[in-house]
Amino acid sequence: MPALQSTLGVLAVAVALLACPRDAGATDPSILAPYRYQPAPQQLSPLEQQKALIYKNQVQNQLRTLENQDTKGELNSFDQRLLLDTRSELFRMNGVLGE
Repeated sequence: MPALQSTLGVLAVAVALLACPRDAGATDPSILAPYRYQPAPQQLSPLEQQKALIYKNQVQNQLRTLENQDTKGELNSFDQRLLLDTRSELFRMNGVLGE
């Protein structure tokens, strides 16, 4: 599980980088839900697109690992939730990348 935890750390940093407003004129997150940020821009810069692709690949790898463990019956309830969250995140990243 140490590899999974380090992957989660990388994922958290990548999400934070992708979720941050791009310029000083960007609106602040809603005060009603401070964890929600503005959606990704319609057009990603080449650097942002590369970061998003790297992150998406990491999410896919994590999903593959969790699905293999789930097939073997090795996931506890926390890991089951992580599996669902990882599937949702991959779906979200496919939307960000227009896939």
